[in-house]
Amino acid sequence: MTRRRSIALGVLLVLLGLWVYDRGLSTVQPGDSAWVRSTADDSLQIVVDGVTLRVLDVGQGTPLLLLHGWSDSTYTWHQLIPRLQDRYRLVAFDWPGFGYSDKPAGGMGYEDLVGVCDGVLDGLGIGRAIVVGNSMGGGAAVRFAADRPQRTLGLVAIDAAAAVGQGQGPWLQSILTTPGVGHAAVWVMGRLTHRVSLTTAVADGDSVTDAIVEEMYLPLNTPNGRTAMLEQFIEIKQNPVTRSVAARVRVPTLVLWGREDSWIPLSTGETLRDVIPGARLEVLDHVGHLPQWEAPEVAARLIDGFVRSVEAGATPAEPSPRH
Repeated sequence: MTRRRSIALGVLLVLLGLWVYDRGLSTVQPGDSAWVRSTADDSLQIVVDGVTLRVLDVGQGTPLLLLHGWSDSTYTWHQLIPRLQDRYRLVAFDWPGFGYSDKPAGGMGYEDLVGVCDGVLDGLGIGRAIVVGNSMGGGAAVRFAADRPQRTLGLVAIDAAAAVGQGQGPWLQSILTTPGVGHAAVWVMGRLTHRVSLTTAVADGDSVTDAIVEEMYLPLNTPNGRTAMLEQFIEIKQNPVTRSVAARVRVPTLVLWGREDSWIPLSTGETLRDVIPGARLEVLDHVGHLPQWEAPEVAARLIDGFVRSVEAGATPAEPSPRH
């Protein structure tokens, strides 16, 4: 009996050690991220309503405001920025609660996220921009275009969380809204869990490399990162961007969608195309929920063509001096 108990205790300790290693109990700093270090020359901080945001400001030309999705950061644009920065001014930031921005208590509704966009644009002296968003950021982009037409030159919605059907989304995310389970789930979430989640988001699971997992996982281990991620998820699930909001958009709109998106299906992209007057839908084959790094060449080409068409037919943007 003593021997069995010793073996069981030994196995438990090994498993506990593996879990601790996978999760990482210590908090991290921005300097722990290779992406943050590589973009240091283009980064700055902007304070919006008392919250300090990490912002990237790259290139010259028509401003494109890049809005990342839930549990993500500016890293999601790491493949797209180099392909567009020679022609456009690209502004990307970590939402409050994500990446290396401050992580205040409580989730933010989409109306609040629109206010954050206002603050970033104001801080950079940008009057109008083309708003590009993926997933939750796509929902915020749709809401921004609907609420701030005077500031929106155009809209690019990439697998956007807008006009989403009730109950859609992967089961791994659905447990986060289960009472008494969500906090426990995010507390024990480690790199392996994050990898599994990412592989369900993309069409080719082999594209989820160790480097990608690390960059997208590290911000979770910043102070209050886990709580902020959970609270934001609950908020956007309870108060989504509806069809009626999308129908108020009156700016040139490009909808990009991965045909293999298992998180937000193509039918949602078709709905956005149908309810936004004049919207164009481009479907990317063999691509999932994250076209900006699953198929960056195609995504960059489509966005570039769209922006050129807006430039050709829209009132010139207001001057946007660099910081």
